[in-house]
Amino acid sequence: MGGLLLMPESIEVGSPEPVDIEPMGSREVRDTLDDLLRRDLLGPWDGETEVITGRVGPRDRYITGILALDADTDADGPGDDEDMDSDEFGDESDDKPVAGVSALRLFPSSMGMTFTVGSDVDAVKVVASWGRYEKAGTNSDTSDSGEADEESADGLETLPDEADAPALVVNDEGARARRMRPWVRRAVSGEVVIDLAGVATAAEGRWVDEARVNRADAPDVWLRWIVRIDVEERRVVTVFLVNRQSKGAFGKAAGVDAAWMYQSGFEVTALDGQAPVFLPSGPLRGFAGEGEDREQAMLAMLYRNTPDYAAGHGVAVAWDEGEDRTDRRAVRLWTDAMPSHDVPQTQAPTSEDIPGFADLVLDMKALAAAPDGPAASALLRPLVDAYRVWIAEQQGRVAAEAGLATFADVANEDLAKAAWAADRIEAGLDLLAADQQAWVAFRFMNEAMALQRQHTEAMGVRRGAPEASFAKALKAVDDPRRRSWRPFQIAFVLLNLPALADPTHPERTAGGQGQPDIDTALADLLFFPTGGGKTEAYLGLTAFTFAIRRLQGDVGGLDGSRGVAVLMRYTLRLLTSQQLQRAATLVAAAEVLRRRDIAAGSNPWGVEPFRIGLWVGGSVTPNRFDDALSFVEAERGWAKPTGRSSISPVPFTECPWCASPISAKTDVEPDKATRRVHIYCGDTSGRCEFTKAKNADGLPVLTVDEEIYRFPPSLLIATVDKFAQLPRNGASGHLFGHVTRECSRHGFKHSDIRSEVCGADRHNAQPGLAAAVTSPVGRLRPIDLIIQDELHLIADALGTMVGLYETAVDELATWEVDGRRVRPKVVASTATVRRAHEQAYALFRRQLAVFPPPGLDVEDSFFARQIPVDEDHPGRRYVGVCAQGIRLKSVEIRVTSSLLTFAQMLFDDHGAAADPYMTLVGYFNALRELGGMRRLVEDDIAARLRRPVHEQIPGRAEPVPRRRAPLMEELTSRVSSRSIKETLKAIDVAFDPASDTSSARTAAGKAKAATGRGRKKAAPAAATPAAPVVFAKDVVLATSMFGVGVDIPRLGLMTVTGQPKATSEYIQATSRVGRDPSRPGLVVTIYNWARPRDLSHYERFGHYHAAFYQQVEALSVTPFSVPAVNRAITGALLVALRHGEPGYIPDTGLNAIAVDSPQVERLIGVFADRAAAVTGRADDAAMVEWMLRERLRHLDNRRQAAEGQTKLAYRGGKDGTVRVLRDPESGIGWDMWTVANSLRETEPEINLQLVPYDPSIADPHTPVPGWRTVGSATENRGGGDA
Repeated sequence: MGGLLLMPESIEVGSPEPVDIEPMGSREVRDTLDDLLRRDLLGPWDGETEVITGRVGPRDRYITGILALDADTDADGPGDDEDMDSDEFGDESDDKPVAGVSALRLFPSSMGMTFTVGSDVDAVKVVASWGRYEKAGTNSDTSDSGEADEESADGLETLPDEADAPALVVNDEGARARRMRPWVRRAVSGEVVIDLAGVATAAEGRWVDEARVNRADAPDVWLRWIVRIDVEERRVVTVFLVNRQSKGAFGKAAGVDAAWMYQSGFEVTALDGQAPVFLPSGPLRGFAGEGEDREQAMLAMLYRNTPDYAAGHGVAVAWDEGEDRTDRRAVRLWTDAMPSHDVPQTQAPTSEDIPGFADLVLDMKALAAAPDGPAASALLRPLVDAYRVWIAEQQGRVAAEAGLATFADVANEDLAKAAWAADRIEAGLDLLAADQQAWVAFRFMNEAMALQRQHTEAMGVRRGAPEASFAKALKAVDDPRRRSWRPFQIAFVLLNLPALADPTHPERTAGGQGQPDIDTALADLLFFPTGGGKTEAYLGLTAFTFAIRRLQGDVGGLDGSRGVAVLMRYTLRLLTSQQLQRAATLVAAAEVLRRRDIAAGSNPWGVEPFRIGLWVGGSVTPNRFDDALSFVEAERGWAKPTGRSSISPVPFTECPWCASPISAKTDVEPDKATRRVHIYCGDTSGRCEFTKAKNADGLPVLTVDEEIYRFPPSLLIATVDKFAQLPRNGASGHLFGHVTRECSRHGFKHSDIRSEVCGADRHNAQPGLAAAVTSPVGRLRPIDLIIQDELHLIADALGTMVGLYETAVDELATWEVDGRRVRPKVVASTATVRRAHEQAYALFRRQLAVFPPPGLDVEDSFFARQIPVDEDHPGRRYVGVCAQGIRLKSVEIRVTSSLLTFAQMLFDDHGAAADPYMTLVGYFNALRELGGMRRLVEDDIAARLRRPVHEQIPGRAEPVPRRRAPLMEELTSRVSSRSIKETLKAIDVAFDPASDTSSARTAAGKAKAATGRGRKKAAPAAATPAAPVVFAKDVVLATSMFGVGVDIPRLGLMTVTGQPKATSEYIQATSRVGRDPSRPGLVVTIYNWARPRDLSHYERFGHYHAAFYQQVEALSVTPFSVPAVNRAITGALLVALRHGEPGYIPDTGLNAIAVDSPQVERLIGVFADRAAAVTGRADDAAMVEWMLRERLRHLDNRRQAAEGQTKLAYRGGKDGTVRVLRDPESGIGWDMWTVANSLRETEPEINLQLVPYDPSIADPHTPVPGWRTVGSATENRGGGDA
């Protein structure tokens, strides 16, 4: 039954005497789990001479490392009667599988590799080995006819004597018992010497030959090889191990499977087995940098010590470089049917690594306690001094090391960037020593960040021990190591301080006073591995920006004491929600410090509270106060739930300051008088700073759009999609400081905010509220800092739309100081990106500085160092599984059930050390694949967990445990935002050794049964219901949403089904497990052999994972392409127009737009100039200008036609106004006035499929189909040239 893995019988194995179980740590548990999986899927399970009993044979037992019979068209293999379903191949990607072919026909009969040796290597040695499984009692050397033993009519063999072999009694449909002959493994191997010298005289430089591997034991197992000479006179060798055995080669009694080869493979060495003769694939010359892509050259330099020595064919390959790796040659190559690679940890250096750090102070509290700026600067000065010493050492290496000679240009360029980064860090230190305001802001930043770190750590302690008081938790984490900067974090902060402290700094300015725009503006990219601490770096910049704005007050006539100071943008709502928790803790810390200083008699931070706002889609947070009110009333049972009451205004399940639970029923107070939604901490003791008893305002969090516009928060967290609302919503201009009027009770006013919010200019006093009036106000200082997290996600269609809208956003956030145009500082972060400079310029029109500069080796950039993998420093382990010829779903079932079963066994034996591997994260490339797996978990996998494949593990006294039916969670786009919070909390719940071992569950089940047997149920006690118990989850199914923002240290096990399309997605997703170095991760990638791309990644598994940051694909952002401009230029133009001039802001402001005004002409120039700068083509600038003028001309014509009759409006529908902006879902179609509701509303993909295939399409002599141009008198019907 080819391809379907049925396991009707448990497999028993002979095992040695049970041994005492030694306690293991998480690393040992991970390694054991990997070993068990390898033995289970590849074999042999029970050693070189294992015996398999039961109804299953080795073909049912093992799924990879198999060589079937050559041209095996009549074998009784697994799944003989089932063809491959198209569903089994995964998502609907461009990489389509081979269709319409039986899985049975695609069991491989060969495996191979290609490698390179020098012209002086005349021969290599190949040793092949495999396992042959024969029925016990068979003499395969002499029996070819199959007459030695007979099979019964139903195929079950009978034995004349019990002593012949072990036997297992099974039920044959309940009718009779039979004893079946077991399968016995026999190790087979052979050696062949390949002559390479013959290629020198071969025709066309190509030599083909073959030889038997083992004439005596396996006469029809062959090695076949091809030798070629490449352009550099090296010898390129391709070797295949081929199974040409026939079905009856070892006699009928030996069994059909005896001719199949299991645990197959071969290794290649020099004749002496020790000489390093294998060369890296690819050219030897390296990159000189001349005429080469500079980024490619830089990557080649960084990974020069990670060469690729061989490529597999139908199998993965591995190699050994020996003890001396300097000559870049390998000693041994071998095939690896189940490859693995450990990706090393990347850590920040310590004083043990860098002696110059001995006097470096990184403790946030110690830095905040410094008496003045010069003292603080001195505490950090060793950082830049040590960095300069390291740079000098690297410069000496460029001339001294032969391996760097071909990369001299690139190496010197990278070190020059490092020297510039050192200069910028030193400039930050000098600023602290010389500028009092900068020093005070820096002190505030360190105080706030110390509180943020301490409270974050304490909340983690409290989650693990809810009964502990928060005060005790704070005391337990009061350790300098928990509140210290990592060197790269404080360095990144320091190099950005000058531009944040001085709005006119060259990194933020762009011409002015008639000067042409100049590209001195700089964006900084923090490039660091996932989980390395990037968030803390830009949270530090956030705190500094808060403080410096409040200290500076009015600059350039604009008020900096209020308004949005920092904009933090994300692409996914899960990422936004996750980061909100950490950012909210920082803002809470800043607000605690502000109130402390006010109580102490000083007020440097103003009367406006520090607040954080969550500005995301309407499906995540309410748009209006009334929606939030409806939700709270429905939660409390005061009103019936409606559509308006489905969105919660509470973004947390726990207080971001003390981790106390927060409930919408008891801890949320909508105030109808002020139209505010107050969220309070649920701490019943009242000790938290944000309980209602201590703080009438509650947590400094705004989640209702209406409130965010009226009280612009200091930190705004938003999704990029939300910016599509800017042209429709005039009140959103408040976020950029464009305010005109303010009510002392209801905040800033706008005509787009409904009149019931604040319809009058005066309000009488009420109990607890003073009388209020509306007053005119001037513009607020716009955003100073824009943080774009996960920059790699702003690419392709989304990035293109964002880039076009960014022109308008940049314009709204620009202001003038002393005649200079000041732009916001932009910082971004990512762990995976290529062509970042081009991407940043297309998005932000800024030059880009990557920090930290990479240096000369991928292992050491000074600020980040790879730790060599050893027992004390395990890396994240990746394992590849490619079961060729077997249905993908069958492989998923087998791998998932095995991992869950083995993890339960290890948890029974080793307790908490195995907890990271008790929750399996299943990652999928498409929802369709995930949906199929969900059904399998609920059905097939649950059944297998109740009846494991193995009864016993060799060396273990206890039988293999049965595991409960999996408790499952899902993290995908179809999960509501409200559920995501609970899901993340549930995933973080650890398994309890006291209750979650198989024995504990069995005992609990028996106790429950005994308690309920024969007893009448007691009436429930009238008491307050206990909080629901959250059980640890067995399986989490996820798609791309999981790849960003999830930070749950306990997770350690993942399967990835199918190679993701983008390497960045693969790195980001798999980096979510094993984030805690003490609990190393295990990632099992299940490849779909029917997809060429999957198979290619499997065949190059080792090198791909050793250098997968090098494999990250380049990103594409084309904001001024014709389709993008056609689709989005109207929205971008109206964003800049409407919010840039007070007269254009009201809904009817369209009527005030003078198409030939200086303001309009200037904006046309801004867009056209940006198009020319980004694309480098004047034609694109002309195209953009023409499209803008067409829209303005059309608007002017409509306005003139309606003059005296009606008014045009952006949204319209009130007072007889005519709506101009069209909705994409209106059904009218997309025209020049259609404005997207989301920046993801791009043109749909069109797939062209020709069925049946017409060979004439590929024939160059086939006439071109006729065509004609619509609306033209000229037609071409002859198929020729027009």
